[in-house]
Amino acid sequence: ALIDPTKCKMILDGKCGVCAKTCGKNAIHYDDKEKIETIAKSIYGADGVTYDPLVDKRIEGYEKDGFGKLPICIAKTQASLSDVSTLKGVPKGWKLHVREINISAGAGFIVPECGTLTLMPGLPKVPAAMRMDLKDDGKIVGLK
Repeated sequence: ALIDPTKCKMILDGKCGVCAKTCGKNAIHYDDKEKIETIAKSIYGADGVTYDPLVDKRIEGYEKDGFGKLPICIAKTQASLSDVSTLKGVPKGWKLHVREINISAGAGFIVPECGTLTLMPGLPKVPAAMRMDLKDDGKIVGLK
């Protein structure tokens, strides 16, 4: 690549656009793996990224289906810069492991899932629990 992702102002803070002015809008495109690796290295301090075999196939499919231009939102533990919650501080000598990848189409993101993190599903405006109750006779109502 001709662009150093560790110095590109557009990648690092979303401001600049000199390349786009020179080459035209969307002339420069990072594939999803390049985006994930840029985030892992420049923000989290990883030495690189590893992927479960299924992730490679899914990324290929997403890009082929036109989702490759979506931004990346990495799901990982909040307890560490790494994807391992027990690695505290600024860990050195580790690689971010992407075990799964999905599209959050409504939000407009590709979501690589890292480490052992479990994602919570989105809730409707009124969660089903609001219709449930336990009656005095021990009967549960509101389950469907």
